[in-house]
Amino acid sequence: MLLLDRPVTSTPTEPDVARFLDPDERLLYPEGLQVEVSEKRAARFDAHRHLYRSAREHRRDLQYIAGRVSRNKYVGKCGAISRKRPGSDQRLPVQMMMGVDSDGNALGGFAGLGRCGYAGLCPVCGPKVRQVRAGEINDLVGPWMRAGGDAAVLTFTMQVRPGEHVADHRDAIRDGFAAWKRKLERRGLYDDLGWVGQILSWEFTVRLDLSGNAHIMALWLFTSPMAWGFLQDLPRTWVETMARRDRKASLDHGLHIEQVRIGELEALSSYMAKGAEGHWEMGEEMCRTDRKQARSGDAYAPFELLDLMRQSGDISYDSGPAKAWRAYEKAQAKTCTARWSKGLREVLRRVKETGVIEGVTPTLFEDPEEVPEDAEAAPDVEVANTADVEGKPVVEFDSIAWWCIWSNRKDMLLLRVCEEVADDARRRGVEPDYIGAVQMAMRRWGAAPHEIDGVSAI
Repeated sequence: MLLLDRPVTSTPTEPDVARFLDPDERLLYPEGLQVEVSEKRAARFDAHRHLYRSAREHRRDLQYIAGRVSRNKYVGKCGAISRKRPGSDQRLPVQMMMGVDSDGNALGGFAGLGRCGYAGLCPVCGPKVRQVRAGEINDLVGPWMRAGGDAAVLTFTMQVRPGEHVADHRDAIRDGFAAWKRKLERRGLYDDLGWVGQILSWEFTVRLDLSGNAHIMALWLFTSPMAWGFLQDLPRTWVETMARRDRKASLDHGLHIEQVRIGELEALSSYMAKGAEGHWEMGEEMCRTDRKQARSGDAYAPFELLDLMRQSGDISYDSGPAKAWRAYEKAQAKTCTARWSKGLREVLRRVKETGVIEGVTPTLFEDPEEVPEDAEAAPDVEVANTADVEGKPVVEFDSIAWWCIWSNRKDMLLLRVCEEVADDARRRGVEPDYIGAVQMAMRRWGAAPHEIDGVSAI
């Protein structure tokens, strides 16, 4: 059987907790007894749960690497300390939260941590912030289309000059977009289309020689079904605009247009990058660039650079992938995960409430300048600082105990331990002893007594 027969007890014994440790974390007991982890351990979780836990720990590894090679000092310290109480210099305690997933299994996370909030740089904050931004788009654009509106995704790019820095390519794309927009304004094209507003985002791929591609993705909204024959002229206009700026774009590698249909965005994902399997709507296509892979064999999506360093084991500051990562940092500086036209959120909220598009007026057609975060949305750092999971707090850590756990990179493993303890207690019909499990694990990791004493029950 999976678990050894033993008397039902709410306090785990030494072998009980040891069985929940990861195989790579096998340690010797003081008596010299080697911890054995059952080969059937993996069968206790379904595939989705395994993938979630593996991805969670993988992101934590990448965050550590980003902190080693980044010029941004906050990424490496993300989650190291708790955040301050509102209006006070005192800090909140770090709490472990325990909830359940869709299958009823224990799912843990932390609350009270001070996150960096850099969605484009931090592998821990990025997916969290980007999924919230994707949800905002899905929540408002879906009702717009069901009310009779239309939408299209326009992807702007151009060829890269030999040896051109990815940041310079980004500047050329941005300036070209502004010039192209002015041309449309003079011709009155977007007015004729019933154009209402746009949502802008950036995508980047980087090569080890510090060159790379920048893409602008623009989700355009229209009050009525679009005249597709009219829109097909836009790629040619983009090519002409870039040619006048001594830049080369083509109909195949320039402006790509796809009509948006709810639930049918796989074609968009295949244009520039390969989208991850699973739920993929318009919001994910616009915001979840962290889940994409570069199509070119010699180019990398940003987080792929970190994974390349993880696989090679070379996380030195002067390595090739580290330099390419810093080139990406420069290119994405001050870009937003999703930038909405001013007033567009309010327009879409009104349509969602009424289900009526009549009377909608166009919002501002703005350039993708280097701008602060969307004033109509919660800042990225506030989104990143929310609790990792919905649940109840079960363990509290003071600053000394948490630093011991975080600095040794045991936070994700500690979640695994407590999730296992919770599931095991549920199967046996007893209350889980989270404190005993945490303190026992910390002793295994060599924590000092005063560090272990900083763990308390809630």
